[in-house]
Amino acid sequence: MKRTMRKFGLAGWILLGNLAQALAGQEVTVGRVDLQLPGEGWQVYSVEDKGITLSGSGYTYQQTTDFKVIAHHGTDKVLDAVILVRANESGKGRFSGVSYPDAKCTGSPRVFAEGDQGGPAARSFRCLKIWRQSIPNVSSGIPRPALEWLAKNGWDFPPTMDMVSATQYAHSGAFASVLVYLRPIATKPVVTQTRDLPSALPGGLVEDIAHWGRELQEAVSDSVYSIRGKLPMPKFEFVDVAMDPPKLPANTEPAARPAQPASPAPSERG
Repeated sequence: MKRTMRKFGLAGWILLGNLAQALAGQEVTVGRVDLQLPGEGWQVYSVEDKGITLSGSGYTYQQTTDFKVIAHHGTDKVLDAVILVRANESGKGRFSGVSYPDAKCTGSPRVFAEGDQGGPAARSFRCLKIWRQSIPNVSSGIPRPALEWLAKNGWDFPPTMDMVSATQYAHSGAFASVLVYLRPIATKPVVTQTRDLPSALPGGLVEDIAHWGRELQEAVSDSVYSIRGKLPMPKFEFVDVAMDPPKLPANTEPAARPAQPASPAPSERG
């Protein structure tokens, strides 16, 4: 059920509707992309941005895009996964000959990256990046209205998250960008072995997340170049890490609450 549209005072972002109900089918449409989610219990928030400007062969074109934030939380209300998906609205793109002269897929000692190196005449672009991020930077890529939605629902970010970014841009202007935040101790990628990985991954990353990221990149690229835009997310399992409150032994009364220690005198304070 659609809800009343509400506007936020953040330039460029408009709340289209809080679709915060759990999705039974777990398939979410983002522009021309049909994202098939692993597992159940996902909730979706839709935002619209200003689109992107394409250029090439002497023309410029403003292309409409669709953008959704998809979240899954554990029983402790801490987010297990957040997925940001952005894609062109319809079709496989309007023009051929779109160029991406500034596109480069480069990493750093903290970021595992592989993909196209680009160049002045680049006609397509793909890039996979994987890194681990900590608060407060873990949420820096999420639009503020979506952050407000997450906070309104009482969902918290964990101290660290593995972040996987997979993008594909085509010469026709079709594109898909998927950024996945995974809570390391609450998610377990279900992976198949890909080609060999570098001997050393950036700090905190495990091989499974790198193999899983490669599967995601393949799915994103296949979606962009396909007719129907199907994008099956690689599978991962959620691990319930919430701690239950301690249970009292049977037939016993709760212990008396201990007295609070008195505040130290001024001469005793460090």
